[in-house]
Amino acid sequence: MIMSKFRAPSAPDTRPGASQSGLSLVELLIATALGLILTLGVIQIYLSGNETYRQTQGLAHAQESTRFVSAVLTPDFRSAGSFGCLAEMGRPLDQVVDNRLNGGLV
Repeated sequence: MIMSKFRAPSAPDTRPGASQSGLSLVELLIATALGLILTLGVIQIYLSGNETYRQTQGLAHAQESTRFVSAVLTPDFRSAGSFGCLAEMGRPLDQVVDNRLNGGLV
């Protein structure tokens, strides 16, 4: 009586309308290829974004350096051509400049 619960394995049903369990080899290869293509696309997008980030950081660093140099040199450029305290010596500035241009010390 106990043996009646077990059945002998039957041959697989090969009819066209028979249900199938699992994947065929072709389906598995197509799914793997599609997954690989999607993965490569995501990697390409990541690398492109990373390269853009590096270029942007480089440009920002160059711009920051330019601003720093400009901030340091601007006072010197603004005071170029200035004669400082010479106008406060009691003589008109144009007379002092004429004396200096002609070789005079004072």
